[in-house]
Amino acid sequence: SLDTIQPTVAIYSYSVLNDNYHIPSKISFYNHSDFASDFYWDFGDGTSSSTNSPEHIYTTSGNFTVSLKSSCGSRQALYSKNITILPKPGIISLTKYRVTKGGQELSSDKGTPLYMEMLYNNSNKMFSKIYLYKSYPASWSFPGDIDNGNYKVSDVFLNADFLSFKLWLDEIGLNDKLLYTARVDYKYLSDGYFPNYVYWESDGYRVEVYLDYP
Repeated sequence: SLDTIQPTVAIYSYSVLNDNYHIPSKISFYNHSDFASDFYWDFGDGTSSSTNSPEHIYTTSGNFTVSLKSSCGSRQALYSKNITILPKPGIISLTKYRVTKGGQELSSDKGTPLYMEMLYNNSNKMFSKIYLYKSYPASWSFPGDIDNGNYKVSDVFLNADFLSFKLWLDEIGLNDKLLYTARVDYKYLSDGYFPNYVYWESDGYRVEVYLDYP
């Protein structure tokens, strides 16, 4: 609000998309200034904005001082905060794999033996433990539900790099049956500002993968 007597107050808050500070990091700024009509943002990385409540994408890592100068005529106020932006993550961790529905009908008595596999560029990284599921959802949490391998995947962020998640039916003494495959490439993760949650819905399946970037 504007007032011809009250002093201008500059203040803001912000939120980070996916709560992830790795570059590229997308931040929404919320202007809570009072008694001001004009605003100037300095994001500390050589860019600025005169938008009331802007969004900004950091593409370089470092410590940045974000300043908001709010003014009304000759009255001005300045408010600053420091934000630390991290480099691209060197590791991606699988924290949970969840199938909420699927084309495979699950047994109602002893249960259906299911497990999942994670691959990096078609190279196996780990298998989950085999569990008997009587109905969906079927889920595995990591690292506790790992039978072998490593649930962390190094990432050099080449566009060709990708992760695959495969859902298997364990056929004891026979060839196991592949039920569903989901794949996500690193460009998708980077373009999405490193989401902690990715899902697929196709072929009667809904598969959810939860990721972390330590």
